[in-house]
Amino acid sequence: DQKEVEERLGLPTLAVVGNIVEPGASPSTVSLTHPRSAYAEVYRMLRTSLRFALPAAKHKRVIMVTSASPGEGKTTTSCNLAAVMAQAGERVILVDADLRRGSVHTAMGLDNAQGLTTLLIGDVDSVDQVLQPTSQEYLNVLTSGPFPPNAAELLGSPRMLEVLAELSERADAVLLDSAPLLAVTDAAVLAG
Repeated sequence: DQKEVEERLGLPTLAVVGNIVEPGASPSTVSLTHPRSAYAEVYRMLRTSLRFALPAAKHKRVIMVTSASPGEGKTTTSCNLAAVMAQAGERVILVDADLRRGSVHTAMGLDNAQGLTTLLIGDVDSVDQVLQPTSQEYLNVLTSGPFPPNAAELLGSPRMLEVLAELSERADAVLLDSAPLLAVTDAAVLAG
């Protein structure tokens, strides 16, 4: 529970999100479709907590969201956090960096024929070719693209650093939705 996590890790809890059960809403986009709901408010609390937790990074933040195992809500958190940040007027780019089972495109109703993978391997030349707008002003998404056989290598490549630098120039915050930490090495590679 929250208290045990704080005691064991010596870190504060930024927000607590329960199971999202909002009639007519997808958990992954509840902050977009139901911005006045209690669930959206929890994500606004997380947004505010992050601002205080990362005071030195007032501009050009890159934040990775992960979980220990699949199904724990990392994509739901990424999508909703990106939405409330954009609703506050921040230019946000949400990147699906889970190159094994990415689902941001499904959650946001976007095409995934091209994305981060095609950008990293050079099938497209520019971020402009793969960055997709959303219904929320200031929120753009870079989907995962096709799932490659060498996800960790692509995420740890020099090209990934270039992509992150370019995205950081275009946004106030870049949110990376990564693969779970205990399942594969991708999140650990990406954290570096």
